[in-house]
Amino acid sequence: PNCEIFGNMDTLRRIGGLVGYLKNSMLDNSSADIPVVAASNEVGGLVGAMEESKVNQSSSHRSVQGVSKIGGLVGIVLGGYKESSILNSYHLSDNVSGNSNIGGLVGSIGNNFTSTTITVQPTNLVENSYAASSVVNGTTQNIGGLVGYKAGTSSNVFVINSYYDSTISGQVDNSGKGTPATTAQLQQTQD
Repeated sequence: PNCEIFGNMDTLRRIGGLVGYLKNSMLDNSSADIPVVAASNEVGGLVGAMEESKVNQSSSHRSVQGVSKIGGLVGIVLGGYKESSILNSYHLSDNVSGNSNIGGLVGSIGNNFTSTTITVQPTNLVENSYAASSVVNGTTQNIGGLVGYKAGTSSNVFVINSYYDSTISGQVDNSGKGTPATTAQLQQTQD
C-alpha cells in the first residue's frame, strides 16, 4: 500500500486526510500530512470512519478540526460483524479540535454491532499506538489525549499498550482510554 498525501482540505462531509470511510479493508504503512477541516462529524487526520477494517503502521501529521467524533488519526471506529483495529500507528500535530468526542488518536471507538443470530461480539482494538497533540474541546464531553469516547467494557473495546503525551495534550485521563505519559517518557518508548 505505501500511500502518502500532502496538501490542504476543506469539506462539508465525513472526511479523512486519506480515506473518508474505510470498510472491510486494510490500510497499511500509510500517512497523511494534510490539515483536515470539516463542518461535520466523523473526521480524522487519516480516516474519517472505519468499520470491520484494520489500520496498521500508519500516521497523520497535521491539525484536525470538526464537530463531533474527531480524531487525530481516525474520527470513529464503528462496530460490525468483524474486528476493527488500529495497530502500531500514531498522530503528531499542533491540535485536534471539535465540540465533543475528541481524541488525539481516535474520536470515538464503540461497538454498534447488533445481531439476533450471533452471540459473540467482535472486538474493536487500539494497540501499540500513540498521540502527541493538543486536544481542544468546545465542551468537556468525552475528550481524551488518545481516545475521546470509548464504549463500556462489555462492548469488547480495548486500548492496549497505547499512550498519549499528557504534556502536549493537556489531558491526564487514565480510565482505559490510553495511558498518559510525559514527552520525555514517550521519546524513551520510541527509542
